[in-house]
Amino acid sequence: MVALVVSSAVLVAGVCALVLANALWHDRQSRADSLRPSLSSEADARLLISYDGFTALDDSGVLVQSIWPLDDDAPLPAGVSRWPQPGQAVVSPAVQEELEEVDPALFGTVSGVIGPSGLEDPTERRVYLRPTREAFDPATMDFASGFGGEGTGDGWYGLGVLNATELWELNAALIGALVVPALAAVALAGGLDAEARARRGHLLVVIGAERRHLALVDIREAWPATLVGGVLGTAAVTVFAVADVHVASLDTATAAAHVRQFWPAMLVAVVLAHASCVLTVLAVRQRVPAPRRRTLLRRRPVRRRGQQVSAARAGACLVACLATIWLPTYFQTEALRTLSYGFGSLAVVLTLPALIGALLAGLGGFGADWGRRWGSVGAIIGGRRLERFPKRTTRLALGVCGVILLLGQIQLWSSQLGQQYTSALAARAEFGTVSLRAQHTDYGKGMETFLRRLPPGVAPVWAWSGPTGTTIEADCATVRVLGGECGRDAAPVAQFAGTRAMAAVAAWYPALGGTTVVQQESLDLARLSEAGAELNLVSTTGDDLPLVDLQRLGYETTPGGLQLTSIGTDWVVAGKVVQLQGRWTVLWGLIGALTVMFAAACALAGDALRTGHDVAPIAALAGRRRWLAVLAGWRLALPMVFAGLVGAGLYLILPSGIESGSVFMTPSPMFATACFVSAVACAAALSLWTADVVFRTAQRWRPGAD
Repeated sequence: MVALVVSSAVLVAGVCALVLANALWHDRQSRADSLRPSLSSEADARLLISYDGFTALDDSGVLVQSIWPLDDDAPLPAGVSRWPQPGQAVVSPAVQEELEEVDPALFGTVSGVIGPSGLEDPTERRVYLRPTREAFDPATMDFASGFGGEGTGDGWYGLGVLNATELWELNAALIGALVVPALAAVALAGGLDAEARARRGHLLVVIGAERRHLALVDIREAWPATLVGGVLGTAAVTVFAVADVHVASLDTATAAAHVRQFWPAMLVAVVLAHASCVLTVLAVRQRVPAPRRRTLLRRRPVRRRGQQVSAARAGACLVACLATIWLPTYFQTEALRTLSYGFGSLAVVLTLPALIGALLAGLGGFGADWGRRWGSVGAIIGGRRLERFPKRTTRLALGVCGVILLLGQIQLWSSQLGQQYTSALAARAEFGTVSLRAQHTDYGKGMETFLRRLPPGVAPVWAWSGPTGTTIEADCATVRVLGGECGRDAAPVAQFAGTRAMAAVAAWYPALGGTTVVQQESLDLARLSEAGAELNLVSTTGDDLPLVDLQRLGYETTPGGLQLTSIGTDWVVAGKVVQLQGRWTVLWGLIGALTVMFAAACALAGDALRTGHDVAPIAALAGRRRWLAVLAGWRLALPMVFAGLVGAGLYLILPSGIESGSVFMTPSPMFATACFVSAVACAAALSLWTADVVFRTAQRWRPGAD
């Protein structure tokens, strides 16, 4: 009953989460469309706006847009109550919080906070800044008549949409990590006490009951548990409609007002999820055959034949494991490596039941022999039963193992950015902020002022890529400080390898088709702008540059700022987004995995209890009951721990052939350890409970009580 309540609660919560996630995804897209500007001609324009790109705060992306009204009643962006003055900015709540730790005046004086209606996502980082009069340059801005109307371009989206998971990926993650495991747990919980129900069903048939009557009895039995589970699952989801929820570790927030908009869809989801619970239980119980009349009326128990496990299928599973590890190392292309790993993993899952059955049968035989050698009655009974009848235990253990593998695959696919992310962290640790690059290249008229006001120890370097390689250009004074010689047309970048700053610039621009060179010429901003050159700031002393101070100087002097960033930051910001998405999938998967583990453990506990009840008279007559704990361990703890060990081990081993190269997956030892420890903890708790119940049953047994 408890297993059915828990699994029903998780299923209802999972279906509601699926519906809510889809509704919020579409709502975010609608709000994003309303925030985009309506670009227009100069004659129809009422404001100027520019999409200045992205900067980073605390390794999180921040969208920066410049705005300038053309008349007193120009339409405001959604969520903004009044126009900022020149040199002021309106920021989102997340940006305001992070600016307190960096520099509150980084984008200018904060004159207001963007309201919820002006954000694609409650945690979106967005800035509307009004350039200073010194930095204001209409030539770098676009004309707009308002927001969300005709003429809106294809771009102009914020990070709420750009960082959002694709809808099909979101649905696949929720269904695969939460809904499907919850359904499996409901099926396991609904199948408990199958033999007793089959006997009762046969008696009902004998007295005239038909199939629909049996179905009504099953529904009557399952309905209270599924109803309680549905109420608990609904209550868990209702929290999001009652109060705003912010989870800092997931960088996620939900507004209760947004959630309440979708209450009709949530109500339908609750009803459908509850119906799915009842139908799943009914389908499982209707598949259990009723025993024959002679079996029911027989006074002495029927001797069942032992179950055979296919050795060929078990061997095929081992071959599939080896192929999954080896084939990706043989192929070189990304598509073939991915396909070989995917099909290999599928083959392992399909043949895994035979391997687990063979291993459990072998462990059972070993346990029985060990018990006979050392006189352990519990090991003899538990091991021999596991050896002769492994199939049901195998199915339950396979459920635990399969859920761990399923969740592991989700984690592996979400870790494909690991190689670039790790390399970016290493580059940032090596170079720090000794070199900074401007992400916003529409410099405008304020660039000369910016360069003139650079503090001592900071020099500008310009770079662009061409058909013969990457050209790095600086004036003579900068070249001399960086260790070069003036008066030459070009010099290989290796000449400057001794300087940390120049090595960082070279890391930004690897040579393309030729040697990266440095040209010693006087700087011509117009020519560099036409060539598409990017501004790099380098440290002439080898020390880290003051990133925040230079960022603030850029916003003061250039339209929209320069969005300066250090080497590796782009990949780190992108990697953080992937990490956050991976945390969501792991969270959903852990809930699903624990639900299946609990249901499987309850099923195994039921088997152990039946075995314990059968041997309780022996324990009572013999006067020794300690071996009942050993029996519970062999019948319950061993299969659960074994399933956790196999699942975690396969998760770590199968990607061995794809841990490097163009497709890169990184197994998480922490995740594998968490799954194994969860299986051990669940097995230990239920084994102790089962042993205690059987022990008390043996104490209460008296001759003739049966």
